[in-house]
Amino acid sequence: MTEPDDENLLLFTPVPLARRHARGWSADVQIAFISAMSRSGVVATAARSVGRTPRGAYALRGRRGAEGFAAAWDQAIALGLEALRDTAIEHYHDPPCVPVIRRGRIIGWRVEQNDYLAIAALSAYRAQKVGIRLPHESRMLYRAQVAEADALLGGPAIWPDPASASESGHAPDPPSAASMGVHRAPSIRGL
Repeated sequence: MTEPDDENLLLFTPVPLARRHARGWSADVQIAFISAMSRSGVVATAARSVGRTPRGAYALRGRRGAEGFAAAWDQAIALGLEALRDTAIEHYHDPPCVPVIRRGRIIGWRVEQNDYLAIAALSAYRAQKVGIRLPHESRMLYRAQVAEADALLGGPAIWPDPASASESGHAPDPPSAASMGVHRAPSIRGL
């Protein structure tokens, strides 16, 4: 699997939009979102930092023509998670000091040890060593495999439309649930 490239992260083709909205996902907002996600690793934080919702970000990633945006998304998550792991380990070794304030005055300092960060960082490190892939890593691997298959075949594979294939008689009709022995469970109404 290829490692995310910091310099080329923002060199993606933004998702083309049919209409421009004042609160829409313009190309500048998409670039700012990917940049924010590469720093935080969290979709909700990155979306809110550019004034958008996480739901809108996921909807944008699922649109037609969003392949470049989706690839940049996965690379940004990989970079953000790596930054979060580094920060968690750094905070474990050198925990931050926070002021203790009483009646508006600093009366001392307290070392704040956050074991949850350390546990999360260690579990992510273990998953990486054991070979457990996170969802964004699986998507990146899948895209690389599709690109390799396309290169071997000389272009993207074009699949026949299932509706036109069944009309011409070339493809069999899909089996029904009843023919496969699947029956509905009885429903219980109002107890």
